[in-house]
Amino acid sequence: MDQKERMYMLNKIARLFLGAFLIVSMNNSVFAEDDLFGEFPQDQLSEQKNTQAENKIVLSPTLKVAVADIKIGHKTAKLVFQDDVARDSITSAMVDQGSYSVIDWSRLNSVLFRRNLEWSDVVKHENQRKEIKDILLNDYFLVGTISSYSERWEYDSSAFSKSKTQISTVKLDLFIKDAISNEIIASASEQVEKRKEISQSLGFGANGGADASLAIEALQGAAQQAANTLAVKLQPKTGGEKNGK
Repeated sequence: MDQKERMYMLNKIARLFLGAFLIVSMNNSVFAEDDLFGEFPQDQLSEQKNTQAENKIVLSPTLKVAVADIKIGHKTAKLVFQDDVARDSITSAMVDQGSYSVIDWSRLNSVLFRRNLEWSDVVKHENQRKEIKDILLNDYFLVGTISSYSERWEYDSSAFSKSKTQISTVKLDLFIKDAISNEIIASASEQVEKRKEISQSLGFGANGGADASLAIEALQGAAQQAANTLAVKLQPKTGGEKNGK
């Protein structure tokens, strides 16, 4: 066996040993699989979720709220969000919060349609509000506006890699109104920013365009925060207690 053949065999054996070492090391790692990709360890995630649960206010008894007029007030937001998607995201956040018995827009709209009414009629006339309340048995109406939306990119690079980060920011204003008087009982204004990083190493990746779902995530985050803020503000008025106790 000549010198070249010896070097080839030694190189091959070294690669085999290196591969076996990496497999054993990964199997014995104390981190969860997600840690390899920069995510939080599971114990940290659990601790974060528990902290959020402790800060969550759940009213008892629950408030019966009819989701009414949700506007997309920002020009750029109108290009990103559809009316039904925005309303569904807010409705889901109200339901998940746990303080509200939610009547969705489709049910309210059906009642308006059968009586040949528009939402503006309900806003202007107390008799119309009483009529709707007698049918839906709701205590309050929920109205709101997506008042601001922005999207931008941040770029970073080094000798061997580069990355870009998509950043979507949504501001949501929600109002709880008395079903009869139309008085604003509570309001919440929440702004949430969501980020998504795309990395490129040695010429691969980082060429993707904007992810449309990131805007929805930001809206959902703002809706969740607003739903909890409303519950906090309504707590003294309804006699609710933290975590339903």
